[in-house]
Amino acid sequence: MEFGFETGYLVHLAMLGYVSGFLFKDQIILRVLVLIGTFFYIAYYYAHPAEPLWGAIYASLMIIAANLIGLLRLVYSRLPVAIRPEHAPIRKELPGLEPGEFRALMRQGALKKAETDTVLTTANVPLSDLYFILEGEPMGEKDGVSFKIKPGEFVGEVGFMLGGPASATVTLPAGGAYMRWDTPKLRRMINERPQLARAFEALIGRDMARKV
Repeated sequence: MEFGFETGYLVHLAMLGYVSGFLFKDQIILRVLVLIGTFFYIAYYYAHPAEPLWGAIYASLMIIAANLIGLLRLVYSRLPVAIRPEHAPIRKELPGLEPGEFRALMRQGALKKAETDTVLTTANVPLSDLYFILEGEPMGEKDGVSFKIKPGEFVGEVGFMLGGPASATVTLPAGGAYMRWDTPKLRRMINERPQLARAFEALIGRDMARKV
């Protein structure tokens, strides 16, 4: 078969798109370049052989469809949309989380209001929940020493990170507001989402550093 330079060059452009994509860490850029490369492959399969390679074209179209679904999910995860109004102020207190990660975190938790003085954690008692204070100033007590916890700080983070009991007894006065996460469920979700795990652990690490 006589090699046609113009159509034969398409396969090189396709490979260039694939190889270039794999050089980027950003998943969106990677997927866009792979999409471009796949389009060039389809053009090559259609134009270069004596007869179009329909099997290869259909397979490439399936790759495009799967890639587009993944790309749309990635773009959606980075767009600050579908965030509930009551959660918007919380997002400012949790920097470093992409919108998609923040939405997942909020879906896993529950926004609560303390109708009466509420004991969140008890020293040396296993933790079942992790808390994030939104309103009010909880009082903590550890080894006979009392201290205040400010809004924008976690409660139970030491036990959550180390998998042990609570390190202090913390009581939130009536009228306070907080986010509550079931510890086992939160840990399972974080283990399934490495990017969220890194961001969430960084948030707790900064919180613990401020308290030292």
